[in-house]
Amino acid sequence: MEFSITAAGKNSVTLSGASFANTISGYTGSMNLAIYRKSDNTLVTTATSGLSTGTGVIAFNNAVTVDAGTTTTYVVKVVGASVDSTVVGNQGWTVSLTNLTLLGTSGLDLANYPSSTDTLPLTSSK
Repeated sequence: MEFSITAAGKNSVTLSGASFANTISGYTGSMNLAIYRKSDNTLVTTATSGLSTGTGVIAFNNAVTVDAGTTTTYVVKVVGASVDSTVVGNQGWTVSLTNLTLLGTSGLDLANYPSSTDTLPLTSSK
């Protein structure tokens, strides 16, 4: 899954967290949900809790800032998953980005921001 953030105008945007809703079945292993900056493949953050099912908020590492007047694309990956040999032919996953939160904006969340209502949640499924 990929998503892009644009910092329009003269203000930069600093991401503080992302909310995900996941369902993963037919896989095993120490799975992590990882977010990378696409331009240089830099790991932005990773989370292990709540990956296989349910929802959770992932806090971003420091300095996840999109500079004013630019767009940055991020890639969400599930890493460390192996096919569960006891579940034959029934592997599937759904990963949904349900919200992004911004630092220093008194809790502004993009899922409830008017211009974002047509774009969240973003969902990737197999």
